[in-house]
Amino acid sequence: MFLFVGLGNLGKKYSDTRHNVGFFVIDELIKKFNFDSLGKKYSSSLFKGKIGNDIVMAIKPQTMMNDSGTAVKEIKDFYKIPINRVFVFYDEIDLVFLKIKIKIGGNSAGHNGIKSIDKLIGKNYNRIRIGIGKPLRKNMVSSFVLSSFTETEMLALKEKIHLMITYFDTLLEYKFDLFLNKLSNREVII
Repeated sequence: MFLFVGLGNLGKKYSDTRHNVGFFVIDELIKKFNFDSLGKKYSSSLFKGKIGNDIVMAIKPQTMMNDSGTAVKEIKDFYKIPINRVFVFYDEIDLVFLKIKIKIGGNSAGHNGIKSIDKLIGKNYNRIRIGIGKPLRKNMVSSFVLSSFTETEMLALKEKIHLMITYFDTLLEYKFDLFLNKLSNREVII
């Protein structure tokens, strides 16, 4: 069993913001693979389905971004999911818009959702970082990540997420280079 976590904030005012990229991934995943909703459990909106022959639990934490670790720990512990089978999808300001990078472990780079998860389950999980671009000045980070995508950006982002989901089977096989190569061979134009 695998756990896919999409990070984001609750509420309509955050629904189209850059900080909610992880929620967008989970929304598209459950549509494409017809995941079943298990309702709100363990501080999360919880979904279950299959990718190929693998069972995947998918969550959108209902704790707000800065406390995401609570939801991840509750699900991970209840289903006894090993840390190397946890995949967290989130926004990254240090990557250009739509650039995807994967790493295992490392530091949070100031991302409060990742800090919370690191604190409660450890650091050696799979991190799928989705570039949202960077503000012009450091003091603009908070307002930038909570700003909405333009219509053009949102269309490009949805296309990129659709491509990502097409190749999720390679993620479950830990073929990260193949996953990234497949994405780079089909770049989204904005």
